[in-house]
Amino acid sequence: MSRSLCTSLTIVAVLLIVGAGRPAADDDRKSELRTSFSVDKSDLGPSGKNPYIVLQPGYRLRYKGSDSTLTSTVLDDTKKIDGVETRIIEEREVADGQLVERIRNYIAVNKKTGDLYFFGQDVTSYEDGEVSGHDGSWQAGVEDAKFGLLMPGEPKVGDRFQQEDAPGIAEDRCEIVAIGDDVSTPAGDFGKCLRTNDTTALAPGASKRVYAPGVGLVLDDEFALAKIEKPAGGDNEDKAESKKDKDSEKSDADKKDADKKKSEKRNSDRKDSDSDKIDDNK
Repeated sequence: MSRSLCTSLTIVAVLLIVGAGRPAADDDRKSELRTSFSVDKSDLGPSGKNPYIVLQPGYRLRYKGSDSTLTSTVLDDTKKIDGVETRIIEEREVADGQLVERIRNYIAVNKKTGDLYFFGQDVTSYEDGEVSGHDGSWQAGVEDAKFGLLMPGEPKVGDRFQQEDAPGIAEDRCEIVAIGDDVSTPAGDFGKCLRTNDTTALAPGASKRVYAPGVGLVLDDEFALAKIEKPAGGDNEDKAESKKDKDSEKSDADKKDADKKKSEKRNSDRKDSDSDKIDDNK
């Protein structure tokens, strides 16, 4: 056995011994990368709720970057892709007063779990005001492309999943690295945020993104959230939803109270009946 090989084996052995007594590393919390998703497509649609991404039509987020701005708008429009009606979220990037890129993302939500699925995107790039290309465009069900998971309804640290699955075109992957972060942006301070590390099989490097609960994406690499625009009646809709939940809770409480009274009455009737039988026997 050569001296260099002996030295290498000794180093490995030492590292194993030293590391044996250490607590589990963060990597130990990583889950298997999910690349396929068993879901009943009849449960998917354009409307629903996810804790970290808003799908309410008219909801708009504006971001500021180092030399450009980005606007994300939930449109009232939908599009059927791969047999599923999806919501369209449009992104527009502007630099020096000119449109640089427009992306229409197709998103569906599982009404039972709150999981958000990514069914594709149409990308249009511009140069000097003219369309220059559509690189990055894909749709689930076309050629070998499949839908991916954009954001779980109940995310956990260590979750890893394929967001875009269009071989050779878009192959983004996401890992949830933290939940509970506090962040500051020009739009304000946000707590209990979720942080991700996003990579792609098509290029080196990673994107760092942060999502605030009930708000959406607040940090995206160089872009920071500058303004939140809610649709007219958006707050009223939330209040109506809250009232609906309270009414439902009240209805359940009233039903339980009525059932309790019925049970008490039945018990009382039984006692009266037993008492009458005792008197008859006398």
